[in-house]
Amino acid sequence: MIATIPQLKKDMEFNTGLLALIEVMKNVAVSQYQVLERRLTSGKELFDLLGSFFDLINLKPLRHPFLTPMSKTVCVVAVTSDAGLLGGLNSQVLSTALEEVGDQPAKIVIVGERGQMYLRDRRVAFTGFEGIQDDAKQGQAVRLVDYLAAELLRKKIGYLKVIYPRPLSFTQQRIDCLQVVPFVREEKDAKEGPKPESFIWESHPARLAEYLIRLWMARKFYDIFGLSRLSELAARYIHLEESARKLEKEQGTLKLKYFRMKHELIDRNMRDLFAARALYG
Repeated sequence: MIATIPQLKKDMEFNTGLLALIEVMKNVAVSQYQVLERRLTSGKELFDLLGSFFDLINLKPLRHPFLTPMSKTVCVVAVTSDAGLLGGLNSQVLSTALEEVGDQPAKIVIVGERGQMYLRDRRVAFTGFEGIQDDAKQGQAVRLVDYLAAELLRKKIGYLKVIYPRPLSFTQQRIDCLQVVPFVREEKDAKEGPKPESFIWESHPARLAEYLIRLWMARKFYDIFGLSRLSELAARYIHLEESARKLEKEQGTLKLKYFRMKHELIDRNMRDLFAARALYG
């Protein structure tokens, strides 16, 4: 079907309005990113405090599901977004999670409705949790950790990993895989603690370690939820920017067609006019 001049003009007007709307959405994404980035804290004070307690406990001889795998089943938690216009960010997270699972005995936990829809369509079994809400991240992190801790203590799972998007900058993200359990302190933080028998313990060191690791897990998931939200907004901006470039390119093509057809119409009218004058003049 050959486009007409009125149709081309209508398409250009539509694209102009759509480009203006995309520009507004880009500005909203930037604004939301900056607000969330200011709110996001690293939790360094809490991690330093927990580290000072871990320095008093020698974790090596302790046998506990948080420290020593009691099952061969790995649990992979995939953190996805419920927002749209992300340019395949959720697909990258879920593809990485499924690759991490492979053929080994595994349990999959999905945070976010869209991620759950993705696996449901592929008939993959999973346990679902609601998508991240900015004002409820702390409670969501605690509920997720309570569930995962119960699975570990019942020896339903032995390994725990989390897959999530992490913003390197406003224009770059990567998909990270973090081992949560078995819990291992980072080398730069770990110190050789005193032997448990050198203290009089009110509770067994393994129970103290369990409590501290649960606190660490809850804060870690809270941070991951915040980073995932930042990645979501950055991915949306990039997707909108790419869409705007494609639309601008299409707009340029439409303008060329529009002006070419107008010139052809003017030329044809002028030729007809001169031909009529020559015939009747």
